[in-house]
Amino acid sequence: MRFEADTDFIKIGGKRYMEALHQMQAHVRGEKRAQWESVDEAQWKCGSGESKQLQPQALYGYALLSNSRGHEMEDFHVAEFRTMDDAYEVGLFGIFDSHRGPQVGREVQRRLFDNILQEGGVWADPAGATRDGYLLTDRQVLECLDKEAEFGGSTAVTAMLFEHGSRLVVANVGDSRAVLCRNGEAVQLSVDHDPGRPVERAQVEMRGGMVVTLPVSPFE
Repeated sequence: MRFEADTDFIKIGGKRYMEALHQMQAHVRGEKRAQWESVDEAQWKCGSGESKQLQPQALYGYALLSNSRGHEMEDFHVAEFRTMDDAYEVGLFGIFDSHRGPQVGREVQRRLFDNILQEGGVWADPAGATRDGYLLTDRQVLECLDKEAEFGGSTAVTAMLFEHGSRLVVANVGDSRAVLCRNGEAVQLSVDHDPGRPVERAQVEMRGGMVVTLPVSPFE
């Protein structure tokens, strides 16, 4: 879809939408972080940045909330502008919500965008390169996991700016979501994957898999 850098705002991530959104916007504007009665400020990790070449300039920010129960952080992100071929600036933004351990999310964070950008047709067909990059990353992660992480997994939602910031390519696996704010209206850009839906369940089973419900942690 076409992206208007001077008016559009993209939110990608999980379910604590309003808290993370306000923290992120405050950080981008250089304001004091918003205070939430239910959340200790020390648990927030925020950051922001900007494009170097795009006109109008594109700004970005992120906000991560650590688990207050002492569990290891299992959410990973990428937020950066990268210059390709010494000429073209590409915006790379992603959230990877790992579960049953951080290993899968960490590997997806490390590999996914590099896999997408190394595809030969990324400039001519960024959507196709994104699909191929997701599939390659899935294969690589399955090959590198140790036995302790073999039951883990991760969602992924990515938003990439191509063509001098005018073209937005969004993709996702799982239930992490991308939302575009345009002229004060929210537009959902991704479709949540839910194996509980009959159509998706049938696809899983057709490929020899099965759908089961497991606790987040075997120790809880």
